[in-house]
Amino acid sequence: MLVSWLTRYGPEGPSSRYRAYQYIRPLSVVGVESVSEALAPWQGSRREQIAGAWRRCRAVDRFSSSSDVIVIQKEPIMPPAAWSVIRQGIRSAGTPVIWDIDDAVWIGRRGVETMSVEMAKAATLVVVGNNELAKWAYQAGARAVETIPTCYSTLPFSRPAAPRSDQIKIVWIGSPATASRLLDVEERLHEVLLNPQVRLTMIGAGPPKSLVSHPQIDVVGWSPVTEHTQLATADFGLAFLPRTTYADHKCGFKIVQYMAYGVVPIATDNAVHRRIVGDVGLLVGEGTSSESVRSFISDPPSASLREAVRDRWRAAYSVSVGAERWRAVLEGVAS
Repeated sequence: MLVSWLTRYGPEGPSSRYRAYQYIRPLSVVGVESVSEALAPWQGSRREQIAGAWRRCRAVDRFSSSSDVIVIQKEPIMPPAAWSVIRQGIRSAGTPVIWDIDDAVWIGRRGVETMSVEMAKAATLVVVGNNELAKWAYQAGARAVETIPTCYSTLPFSRPAAPRSDQIKIVWIGSPATASRLLDVEERLHEVLLNPQVRLTMIGAGPPKSLVSHPQIDVVGWSPVTEHTQLATADFGLAFLPRTTYADHKCGFKIVQYMAYGVVPIATDNAVHRRIVGDVGLLVGEGTSSESVRSFISDPPSASLREAVRDRWRAAYSVSVGAERWRAVLEGVAS
């Protein structure tokens, strides 16, 4: 079987890397061969966007005649008028199309919701990263929906972790764009830092302005090696989000990363986080007291709790589990 992965970004883009490219090698071991191409971007002038849409059309047309399955990752492929033209070619070739989404890409983007609904209806199958996205896909008219969480592997960084210090180390991973959302949960960050033994390491971006000079916060730039080093020596990991519709549809990937290292998650209480964290972390809601947060991080997590965190990751969010889910989905659609 040959699968064409048409992705939003190349392997350097996190969403494309973790939703598509990381599965190409393990799938090849079980007889699923892959080709891939990053689709034309939406950015630029109106003329450039139209040209990009038609390049997307040609990419789908080109791969539909040679592939057993096409996977379109993340973004709606093109405006409905263009999609209606190319869809006829796909139907003639009989090539099943999977649309894979890990974000509520339509929220707050004019015209994208129409494209998203069209994609959901046209796809043979919609694969989503969580149950909240699955609910939307069914409501949009998708014929079939499968949920495959965004998974993670600590490889190739498999060397033993460095010894942990006496301090309690908390980490947060993100970008300047996602760091801006921390303003909505700034009070929670203050609560975390009430314990003088805590150090918070922010990977990839700094804190809100009111915490920029806080003596317990360190900021480090992101790189694969830095991320591994910081996670391998951390005790707790933060995944605080504002309570917005867009945030409530996020896939909780930070939490999955933390759990792969045995880092205990402290996360906003929402439906997606509840499903990932279960009983191996702390879910923080509007009714969660400051004392509850301070008590939870008063000591480093026990070895048994760390192992329970990793066990939960192994069982549901490791790349081997994700690859097996994708194999079953691809073979089912192809047949």
